[in-house]
Amino acid sequence: MNEYRYFHFTLGPVQSFVAQARRTRDFWAGSFLLSYFSGVAMLATKEQGGEIIFPKVDEAFFHAMLGESADKPKQGNIPNRFKAKVPQDFSPKVVEQAILKAWQTLAQCVWDGDLAHLENSPTQEIWKRQVENFWEMSWAISDDASSHDLLDRRKNWRTHMPPSEPGQKCSLMEGWQELSGNEVAQSKNQKSFWSDLKEKSNLGLDMGRNESLCAIAFIKRRFVYHFENFTCNVNGKTTLKGWKISFNPPPVSEIADASWEEELSGEKLEKLNKFYAIVMMDGDNLGKHMSNPDLQDTISTSLNEFTGGVEKIVVAHDGFLIYAGGDDVLALLPLEKSLSCAAVIRASYEEAFTKEGKKAIPTSISAAILCVHAKIPLHNLLHKAHHVLDGIAKEKAGRDALAVTVIKPGGEQFTWFQKWNKALDDKSVILETIAKEQRKLSDDPTFARGFFYRIREILQIVEGVGGEEDKVELLAVEYRAGTDITQEKAKEIIRPLLKQCTTEKEGLSHDGALLVRFLAQKGETA
Repeated sequence: MNEYRYFHFTLGPVQSFVAQARRTRDFWAGSFLLSYFSGVAMLATKEQGGEIIFPKVDEAFFHAMLGESADKPKQGNIPNRFKAKVPQDFSPKVVEQAILKAWQTLAQCVWDGDLAHLENSPTQEIWKRQVENFWEMSWAISDDASSHDLLDRRKNWRTHMPPSEPGQKCSLMEGWQELSGNEVAQSKNQKSFWSDLKEKSNLGLDMGRNESLCAIAFIKRRFVYHFENFTCNVNGKTTLKGWKISFNPPPVSEIADASWEEELSGEKLEKLNKFYAIVMMDGDNLGKHMSNPDLQDTISTSLNEFTGGVEKIVVAHDGFLIYAGGDDVLALLPLEKSLSCAAVIRASYEEAFTKEGKKAIPTSISAAILCVHAKIPLHNLLHKAHHVLDGIAKEKAGRDALAVTVIKPGGEQFTWFQKWNKALDDKSVILETIAKEQRKLSDDPTFARGFFYRIREILQIVEGVGGEEDKVELLAVEYRAGTDITQEKAKEIIRPLLKQCTTEKEGLSHDGALLVRFLAQKGETA
């Protein structure tokens, strides 16, 4: 009999808990709490003599959870799934119980701080039911060190079935009953419940107009005010502690303003169409490499080095990091700096895997960028970002790729994608460089009403033309019409643009040129 076995664990639901958000803080809170309770699972595993094999986690987060560090993290960096080497007498149930006890203790902190006056009410019944039945925990144990897909097969069993939720549903989290318990949406009683609650519990701006939340959403909104009072002994050995979180994630409108403020030096911005970017990145093909036990330690070490540097990169680009853990990154950035930020993160990822002394691992990272108008609700945008990342950057473009989707108030406009090695010139995204040049070529902020506004028609005309240089020549003539630039200068601009409008799978497409136009105008005339 083997002395050790291998424990695989995952905590969810990820999509509904993190993705269903109306505010930046909802995004952040879901990610932070998911990371925290994944950390609880890891600590409960280690307390039983287990060793976390993948991923290697920043010990500073564990120290903060145990109250042993003055450095308190603001972002989650612990992935929601892990693999550990455990002794034969290891009990997965102890891990599950630790999570449930910690979660229920935190929920009680929020209840005591905000809702204690509703003791023995229908609201408390709803709260208890939802808190007790929220988390999905899946695990598997194997004697095989090379197994890596057990969780994916295990999750197909679908053993977690939340209870049916009656009544009116939560404004934030689909399918969950809101806490007033009223049967009629926006009824007098429902409005009175939330109005009274805002006043008695001093909820202030934490509750939007006409919002009504379930227990899970309410905890996401309010746990920051009570987290420093959180203490929980989960198994007789480990005592968890919270800490004061004294920051407020910036709203998307503020992130959208960041690049404009640099250029306009504080002029009024209300007239502008404000766009920001959601950047989501994920490593390619790491799963199959994890099946090789000889590579697991190298992969874990490389990922730990990578995630440790992501926040600095995002902050340097005036963005806000939602999450960086394992090979996953989620951040909000100003439109102007989103592509360059993704390129720098990609370079950091590659560097982490290619440092001297490490075994060669052929891995890469793909990125999805949603360029989104600030008026569009965050709700379901994370789901869209996953689709662009998995369905386009990875599947359609073939991984190691970048995909950018523009979403305006009227809906999705277009998606451009390209392999990283073709999208970059050195470490700069070529289309972003072209867009910056367009702004320099004209003092008119609505530049490109000619060539770029007729780009679909123009590309259709040249599509049947023979060679690439012939296309460049014709496009350059169209480009310089109405300008005073030379044919040679126009060709210098058109040649890289044409390459970015061409992919191996789809041939010539106008989406690259549309993205240049959009970036050059910063969406202001969109």
